[in-house]
Amino acid sequence: MSKIGGWYTVDTYTATLTPYPDITHGTFNRINTKELEDEMRKVNWHNDRELFVLRDELEPEILSPAAAIVSKMLTLNEDADGALIADKLMLKYWSDASFFDSFIEQRAWDYSNALPQKEQHFPVELETKAAFNLLCGRAILQNRVYPLPHDKPAWVRFDLTTKGPNGGYLTEVIPGFDQVQLESILHALPISSDESPQIIHQLTRGDITPLTLPNGVNIFLEANPEQKTVNIYSEDMRPIPVNLHFDPDWKPTQTPELKPEELKRKPRLNIIHAEYPPGKDNQLRRRR
Repeated sequence: MSKIGGWYTVDTYTATLTPYPDITHGTFNRINTKELEDEMRKVNWHNDRELFVLRDELEPEILSPAAAIVSKMLTLNEDADGALIADKLMLKYWSDASFFDSFIEQRAWDYSNALPQKEQHFPVELETKAAFNLLCGRAILQNRVYPLPHDKPAWVRFDLTTKGPNGGYLTEVIPGFDQVQLESILHALPISSDESPQIIHQLTRGDITPLTLPNGVNIFLEANPEQKTVNIYSEDMRPIPVNLHFDPDWKPTQTPELKPEELKRKPRLNIIHAEYPPGKDNQLRRRR
């Protein structure tokens, strides 16, 4: 915060992301942890009305399927190797969930606190979900991209392998793929007119966006401005090669072995060495 003309104003905020390592699934104490995570992913752990029956002065009663998952988690915890998987699953799904965070053992919290973190300052005008996506290695479309002209939108992506002299991640500007082109690509997919505005907003914000196809299959979408297309993933986040440009010479460049933050990366050409990542102009930047 800063004080200007007798008024306090918020210029920036700091976002910190702790990426959890991939979980190596298996079967422990008769519990298949891959199937268990699939069950956990389908539960909204923040909707107490769906999870509990609340009674005055009594412990909340956990409803199914959450109750069945808790039972399996306790069984998994009885196995030494399974307990390590249980810790990671509980941290991933319960660390910020009411009541369920009490099931997490101290050893899991110690493990979480020891993990490396990604931290960056952001202008206060930048949506926190967009900041999260940037720290995950995804690209966002900004309408005001410093140092580009304010009326020239462009995609930006952090280079999470390199930090500048000020300690912040370098920011790459990716020109040549505007929102109109993104909408044109999306026209190749069965997206209704009611869904389209929300999906476009989520993709330009950097979200991994869910879409249910007419046949009931669930997929996920992600903007790929470097290749001027949209990445498509299965429900378990395996890449689905789709030629949305309908180009006979197109070849998919993704491979399932790559981590999300390594996908779509080209040699960096348009790096910003500013102290703060692209966002709307603010007082601090104007004083530079």
